[in-house]
Amino acid sequence: MSQFEDIISGKTKGAAAVAARGGLSALSALYCAATRTRNSLYDHGVFNRAKMPCPVISVGNVTVGGTGKTPMVEFIVRHLMDAGKKVVVLSRGYRARPG
Repeated sequence: MSQFEDIISGKTKGAAAVAARGGLSALSALYCAATRTRNSLYDHGVFNRAKMPCPVISVGNVTVGGTGKTPMVEFIVRHLMDAGKKVVVLSRGYRARPG
């Protein structure tokens, strides 16, 4: 486990760790509120959705690495190809810059 994971899990004790967890908790609440607001704007038609002419599967959270997204994509692709489906994988790329 990394030092960061030890702080989050509560394994690391002390005032600094407690403060770090409190700060992360506050940031988490802020992120949650922003995400709910954004989703609500999509739900109410303020932001437009793009309709694709084919089924789309989105895998994982693009803001968090190391969660097993790549192996999951490989599994899904193999499964769909074995079923005779045409598959395209779109990726932003590792550490890609917006633009």
